Amino acid sequence: MENIIIKYLNNTISNEELDSLEQWLREDKKNEAYFKEFVRQDYTTELWSGGKPGPEQLHTILKKTRRSGYRFRPGRWLPYAAVLVIALGIWYTLYTGTVENRLDYTPDPVTLRLSDGTLKELRTERSDNIRDPRGKIVINQRNNRINYSKEKRHETPGLAYNELTVPKGRRFSVLLSDSTEVFLNSGSTLKFPVSFDRQESREVYLEGEGFFAVAKDPDLPFRVYASGVTVQVLGTRFNVRAYQEDRLVKTSLQEGAVQVSSASSPEPVTIAPGEAASYDSESHNIRVTDIDIENDVAWTENRLVFIDEPFSEVIKKIERSYGVRIANENRELNDVRFYGDFNIATESVEDVLKAFTIIKFFEYTLKDDLVTIKK
Repeated sequence: MENIIIKYLNNTISNEELDSLEQWLREDKKNEAYFKEFVRQDYTTELWSGGKPGPEQLHTILKKTRRSGYRFRPGRWLPYAAVLVIALGIWYTLYTGTVENRLDYTPDPVTLRLSDGTLKELRTERSDNIRDPRGKIVINQRNNRINYSKEKRHETPGLAYNELTVPKGRRFSVLLSDSTEVFLNSGSTLKFPVSFDRQESREVYLEGEGFFAVAKDPDLPFRVYASGVTVQVLGTRFNVRAYQEDRLVKTSLQEGAVQVSSASSPEPVTIAPGEAASYDSESHNIRVTDIDIENDVAWTENRLVFIDEPFSEVIKKIERSYGVRIANENRELNDVRFYGDFNIATESVEDVLKAFTIIKFFEYTLKDDLVTIKK
């Protein structure tokens, strides 16, 4: 069986051998203990001898993991300061078993504040219509999406704003009246006009993270204002991450072109697809870098992805994605860097936490919506 375990660790195991390994583990608790100790020893060796994976290698790792349907362990590519933690399908069930302890919590509902101050709760399990004072349907809700009726020029009486708030643990989308589609990530708020009629530009205000698929209109540029940064486009697809607790405001471009500027850097920076412009709120500089756009917009597909990120940032992503609170009493973990890819729709926060504990990085307790990470 050692040869099969070694193949598993090197990711050369066949489907038949994986089935055999799974059966062997289920036969006896001693087999499971032996397997875990074997993995632990192999992991420790690699932890101190491996080299950091390059972008192409990492991309291959993540692609192969998602395609194969089980958790992939990348052999000699594990660096001493970064750990790949990917929990998917067969591997996860095989290695962790069933999670018995669960958090007892329900994320807050999505809310929409209308221009008259009325606050509407948008329950994702239902459909609804919202009418204006004249009785006309202006907003149509279908589960986790709302659609604004397409505007007719010069029929809108004035500029009125609505504010959509998506709490932690939720994701939501809105189709604006100009046919621009916005996906909002957990812990985000978007303020936008009910109609862009009679305006010289289309302007919205973002706190948190949103992916924008902007409808083209050469006569009306589209602007996103987010934490001191202005992103201007005519028609394109891009992501803006601007959480108040984050130092960086990051704009990532999927297609088209955007200009990014700030009050301290008024000269706009233009980025191309596959690039990101990151504004540093402390240095007030804008830095352009090459990116893998798939990773930056993975959240729109209900994926939680972290690429060479310190544990302190990983915690923030887990809190936002699942709507939980995490108290970290093990401060030594904060600077340890991780790679990971989880499916939020099918893997619970307990599944994510279990994936970390497998490699003995920490233990934790659960109570209500609070996760406490122990030393």
